[in-house]
Amino acid sequence: MPAPLAEDFEDVHWALSAARSLWDRGESAEALKWLRRAAGAAADRDADERAVELFKAAADVASAIDDPGTPEPDIDPDD
Repeated sequence: MPAPLAEDFEDVHWALSAARSLWDRGESAEALKWLRRAAGAAADRDADERAVELFKAAADVASAIDDPGTPEPDIDPDD
């Protein structure tokens, strides 16, 4: 699950924090919803590169959820 970045807008940061918290509690479907909200918020703020990054991360997470045998994707931008 991607972490919020210092340069993220407040609504993006908040949605990513919620997504990570939900993910850590095992609520993967709800975490995915919040990750998608973060991506949409980034797009709404014309942070296009961040929006693309987050939409891709959401697609990777959705694939991992659909195939439970798949390990969590490595999508942390801090790497």
